[in-house]
Amino acid sequence: MKDFQKLTKVLKKSSMNNFFFVIWGNPKFYQTLIFLARHLSKKGKKILIICKESNLQNNIIEKIDFGKNTSVLTLPNPFFSSFNFLNYFFFVMYVIYKHFRINPRNVVFFNQKSLFIVILINIFSKKKNQKFYYHNFDFDLKKNLLEFKDKLLFKIEIYASKFCDSLIFPSQRRSEIFANIAKNKSKNLYYCMNCFPLNYTPKTDFRFRSFLKNK
Repeated sequence: MKDFQKLTKVLKKSSMNNFFFVIWGNPKFYQTLIFLARHLSKKGKKILIICKESNLQNNIIEKIDFGKNTSVLTLPNPFFSSFNFLNYFFFVMYVIYKHFRINPRNVVFFNQKSLFIVILINIFSKKKNQKFYYHNFDFDLKKNLLEFKDKLLFKIEIYASKFCDSLIFPSQRRSEIFANIAKNKSKNLYYCMNCFPLNYTPKTDFRFRSFLKNK
């Protein structure tokens, strides 16, 4: 089992400089993603974050610094504003299109719904010099999955993780549980807590206090 510092060292040494970060959500809400992008950007890596458009009413975070070498591609929800199959299908197809057009050397899938895309990429083609990573910010234990849909999605998640070179979870214990269920202990397992880096001090802003008071 390895911590996230070892993973970032591996990524920094990689001669494969372009990265895809894929997330079905708003990357502004995930500080681990933000600081990973910023860290790799400082090392000269080029990152493209592909994400979905968020509900403007819930988008309370303004500009975020993902690093000077990072660009963010936000896909609109062309059918409805909330999650539905058509919007997700549009997102998946566009990610695959950009993947085969740009041919990134490294792809990091964040959370379950983004990970499913790796199955389709492997069906069409996976180049030998590509690396796939799965970063799960959290997952429900198998015993807590009561709905048939949730159980099915978890099984697909387990299957899709087998196509990844490395798996990353928010704690060592979580990574061990997932590895035992998936029976893929041979994978490179890393863990990284969902928190700010130790050397980071967040700035306070009166607008956040105002938001809390109004809400």
